[in-house]
Parts: sequence; C-alpha cells; structure tokens
Amino acid sequence: MPPLQVAALFTETAAEDRRCEGRNCAVVIPRGSPYYPVASLKPNQPGRNMCHSCFKECLKKKYTEVREQPSSAQLAEIRKSVSASQSKFNPPSVLAMAQQHAAGVLPVSRVSVGMLPPSSIPARHHRTGPDVLAPAVWSADSRSSSGSSRLLMPPSAPAGYSKSHDFYMDSIGYWSNRARIGPPAETIVLRISALHEGGQRRAGRLHGTHFGNIVEGKKDIDARITAPGLVAVAHETLDPHILAFCSDFAWRPDEFVVRDESWVDLTKHVDAHEPYFYRECLQLSNSKISKGAKFKSRTFNLYVVVPQSQWVDYEQFIAKRDGTDLATTTTRKSKPRRSTSSAVTSSHRLSLSSDLSPDDLFLPTLNATTVPRDRVSSATHLAAAKQPKPGDRDPDEPAPAVGMAIKRTHKHTGSHSSITTKSPPTKKKFTEVADECIDADTLREALIAGGTADLDTSKVLTSSVYFADFYPIPTVPISMILKSPAHNAFIVDPKTTMMHPGQLRLSTGDKYLGAGGFKSAYTATLLLSKTRETGIGSRVCDTIVVKRPYIRQGKCNPAPPFKRYGLKEESEKLFREANVLYWAKSLFQIVTDFIANALAKATEQPPFQIPSVRFVDAGLAFRYSIGPSRGSKAPSVDCTYLCEEEIKDSIELFTKFIHNGSCVPLVGPEEFGYDVAQFLAFTQHVQYVETGGLAYISDYQGTPSLLTDPQILTHQQVLLYFVDYLADY
Repeated sequence: MPPLQVAALFTETAAEDRRCEGRNCAVVIPRGSPYYPVASLKPNQPGRNMCHSCFKECLKKKYTEVREQPSSAQLAEIRKSVSASQSKFNPPSVLAMAQQHAAGVLPVSRVSVGMLPPSSIPARHHRTGPDVLAPAVWSADSRSSSGSSRLLMPPSAPAGYSKSHDFYMDSIGYWSNRARIGPPAETIVLRISALHEGGQRRAGRLHGTHFGNIVEGKKDIDARITAPGLVAVAHETLDPHILAFCSDFAWRPDEFVVRDESWVDLTKHVDAHEPYFYRECLQLSNSKISKGAKFKSRTFNLYVVVPQSQWVDYEQFIAKRDGTDLATTTTRKSKPRRSTSSAVTSSHRLSLSSDLSPDDLFLPTLNATTVPRDRVSSATHLAAAKQPKPGDRDPDEPAPAVGMAIKRTHKHTGSHSSITTKSPPTKKKFTEVADECIDADTLREALIAGGTADLDTSKVLTSSVYFADFYPIPTVPISMILKSPAHNAFIVDPKTTMMHPGQLRLSTGDKYLGAGGFKSAYTATLLLSKTRETGIGSRVCDTIVVKRPYIRQGKCNPAPPFKRYGLKEESEKLFREANVLYWAKSLFQIVTDFIANALAKATEQPPFQIPSVRFVDAGLAFRYSIGPSRGSKAPSVDCTYLCEEEIKDSIELFTKFIHNGSCVPLVGPEEFGYDVAQFLAFTQHVQYVETGGLAYISDYQGTPSLLTDPQILTHQQVLLYFVDYLADY
C-alpha cells in the first residue's frame, strides 16, 4: 500500500513539557528531552511529535516511509571534498586599514610609542576570494614608512555578518515547516488561450482575436501564485502550440504578452510578490458560527497575445508562401474606406460635357481566359480598356465565354487631398433566360395538387433517432496483418480503434428490406458528428443498410416481428460477420495488387475488360437506449447493428455468383453476370496460390460492382484450430 506518513531519522529538543501525540500514548516528554517528528502525506493534516517508543512502533508499520539519512561514508566523502576545495583557495594578502572610532579616527597621541606601524603592503589583484581588511591601530608616519604613506580606508559596507543573519533561525523554522507540509490545498484552474491583436472587435468582446483554436487548461495551480508565476505557466503551456501552428514562420516568443480577462499585462503588474487571483477566490461566509472569508476555487482565463506587428509579418509570410496578393487579402478582411483611390489618371478622365454612350459609363467585362492576372489587378489597364459595342463584333466570331467582372481593389495613394475622384460602378451582368410557355391546364393541376397536399405522418412520425458509436471496418494489406499481431483481427476498442459517435435514424414500415438465412435488413440514416473522407458517413445523413441476427422459429419465409438474441450474443455474432468481412477485404486486396503488377509488366493491354468489383464499406454500430435503464443514470448500449453501404442497383441485379460449397460459378454463359462470375473464380485461384493453399473467399454474392456477405474457406489445419478454440469457448 502507498505510504501515508514520513518519518525522519532526526530528533528535536522539547522547549517545554509536552505530551506524546502517538495513538493511545499518555507519556509526557519533559523539557529538554528529544522527540521525533512524523509528517503526514495527506494535505491539510498536521504531523505528530512522538516519544521514542511510539516512534519505534511507527517505523514497523507498512504505511510509514523513512527518509534516507546519509551514511558515515558519505559524510566522510563530503568532508574530504570540502577540504580539497578549501586547500585550493588562494587567500589574498592582508591589508591594513585605519581603525574607526565612534568620534572618528584615533589621534596619534593615543598610539603607543613603543609599537611601530607595519609597512603598508600594496594590494594585489586576485581572481578568487574577497579582500580581507585588518584594522590598524598605528598612525601613519611618512618619514618612518618605506612604502606608501597613506592608509587604506575601510569599505563603505560593513564587513562580516549583516542584518539578514538575525533572521537565520526564523528561516530554518520556515523551511522546516515547508518541508513537512503536503501540496497546497487551495488551488485554482487556468484556461489559457492564444490571441492576436487586431481583427474585428465587437462590443463586450476581447481586444484580440482567437486563432488556431489553441486552448489549454491547467489544474491544481496554487492559488497564491504571483503574476510572474502566471506568466511563466502561460508561456510554458502555450508557446510550443503557437510555434507549431506555423513552424515555417520565425515566431518571436519574447514579444508575446500574457493578459487576463481585464486585458491587464501581467508582466508589468506592480505587486509582483503578492498572489494575483487569491483575493477573488475569497468569499464572505454567512454562517452564524464563522463570519470570516472562505476560500472557493475558481477558473480564470489567461491569454497569450501575439502583437499586431508580428501578426502582420505572419500574414505577409503566408501570403508570400501561397503566392497570393497581400493587398487583395487585406481588402477582403477589412472594409475599405469610403474615399476611393484616384486610380484613373488625368489622361483617362472624361468630361461631363462630352457625349457618352450608355456603355461608356461602366467598366469593361473581360474574358477570364484571355486577360492576364496582372492586368486584372492593375487600375491603369482597367481605365484604358474599352467596352466593345455589340455592333463592333464580327458576326462570324463565336460568342465570348461567360464574362468575369473585374474586381477593383482599394489602394492607398500618396496624396493627402480630401477630394478624390470616384470610379464608376461596375455593370451587373445578367444571364439571358429562355422564355418558357406556361400551360394553363398543367398549372391548374399543379395548383390543385399543391393546395390539397397533406403531411405523410408515416414517413416522419414513425422514425426513431438513437445515439450510436460507429466502428468502421478498415482495409488492411495482408503484409501489415502478417507483421503486426494487433491487425490479425478486427478490433472494437474505444481506446485503440477509430470510433465515430453520431446518430442513427430508423423507421418502420416500408424501410424493411427482407430477411436472409439468419439476418434481417433495414434501411436507415447515419449522421456522424464528423464526416469521414470516404465510405459510410462521408455524406451528411447517409442512407445505409443495417442488419441484425434473429432466431429462426421454423418458418420457411420469415417476416417481422423477429425474435432477437440477447445483447451479448447478438454482438458476438455480428462481430464474427465483421471480422470475416475484414479478412475478405484483405484477401481481395491481394488480387488487386496481383492484377496491378501484371499490367505494369505487360507490354500491351489485355484484349478484354477487367471487371471493377469490391466489397461494400461496412462497420459495427452500437446503439444507445433512448432513456436510462433501470439502475443507471445514463443511457447504455441496448442493440448492435452491422452497417453496410447501400447497394443502389435494382434488386433484379443482385446475383449469387459462386456458392460456398463449390468453386464452379452458378451463372451460365448465357446469363447475366457471367463475366463477373468468371473473374471472381479467377480471384479464388489467385488467393489460393498466393496464400499457399491456406484460404480463399467463397460465397460471392451481390451486384456486378458491389459484393456483400462473404465467407472464407480455410485449410484443414486452420479449421482444427478453430474447432479447438470453439470447444474451449
């Protein structure tokens, strides 16, 4: 079991008579006798001071941890290393200084005549060690001194002990208590976000703009943390995420500023030694017993702010890397001022008194395929371009493609004049729509049908929506299955397998598709919280087919309602179906790679067309109950579905190409799907040869493009292993 208290192998002397704090011990420790302190590892639980006998019993308990004490050999090594380091110290020379009296320097008359002052030794420069100044009681006599006649004055600061040494014992007591107490019980939570200055600021919002969705939380922060401590925590937590947001850009983290919700710069906070958030956590108690303030933990927001100058450099870097025009990007993000640039030069300005045609009042609409990109962004070319008139175009010339209206971008000019020439507005192009003749009889019938329409409750009110977790069945190459034991089977584990939460919409009635040998099929709608790139769930409200096993009751043509298995047995049966489909996709991938390698080595294309066939995309869905079950506070899994991609071909095209009891195709030469059946028989031969006769896919059924419900035939050695496994199971 983990230790609950710490015992130190040292004693302290009792300043007065005190009672032993051990359990069931009434021994009084007299004044001057030693006692043993034992600290607790639980927060806010004080330690205990015990007598010698209680301390021995405490050491025998399992939950007591004893701090290690250095042995005599270690102490000898420490003394040896200290002596060696002190022997290398080069002491400086001793210099004489004048003795300072309360009223000044002692007069020469008070110095004994029989004692001669020593000669002044010039000071030498030492690289190590302080200068030691010894007071001199002799006066300086220039006539009897062979060296310098001046005495060295004492330093301005007093040498030796200072006032700080008065607090030496208090410091020892403080740090001794800090070493025994546990972690702080008064903690707060920090939510640290990344912002950049600038952007569109709304009323009541922050002065910055979030970017990159960079938000991190920190728990168990000491509530008495100061402003510099908060700055250090914020930089340590969020600086790596900001640098990883765009690793190509040279960020300058030393310019980042840490601010709170009031937009206070914590690096410039005045009270750097006072707790920053502690006062906000204190609340006045309304209890009749205690009227003091009570601590309550809170969550505080901190922001690591990127300065606006650095953010502008980042946007220019991104625009230069992506090859976009920064002026155009800036124009899209910020609203242009009302004063427009005088992009049209004086040579292209038109006089109001001149005769203008209606087409001259609008900017030209140029063809997107014939106008260079630099001409589109140039205001001079826009002003010089001329709109062609309808009569000027050659009638034999084909009509131009759909025009692209040239977008004018705002440019700041160097002129400080408040009067600028406004460019004419662009002409809006309308697409010509062919006139349609409306038949009165048809319109009358449509109005009658629309007015008498009613809600079909059978399609809306009979639907049920459930929360579900969807586990897609991946296509894993056979090489990866052989290398990694973790890929030997389809695994359903929320910690390791890709899981997609979402909603499953089921409806009764006409959504029932039919029943097979032991499974019934329905159509449903799957809505995942995050759409997948391909396969099931790649579209919003994707229509799929869900299958559930049922218990046969002796009927030849089963029909709903079906008798279902329990949740555990139903999940195990559907997992075996999903695992077979997992292996079938891998074995079919062997044939696909075999054909691709053969075509790559062939000198010419085959004279026939190779069918494009694959297995349906599928997965397991675990449905949650609508309400909590008995004895639980939250919904739990109550049903399992095998979800498959919907085969949109007609039911007449569904064919059983090869049976699981024979490798001979069931489709004759004159029947539909014979070429697909021949191709699937070819895949069985390739799988048999490539696997060394261990396994191949059978029971091929579906349409000429999608296959479903396969089975895998294995060698007798593999079969015997499965028989032993099922017997133990």
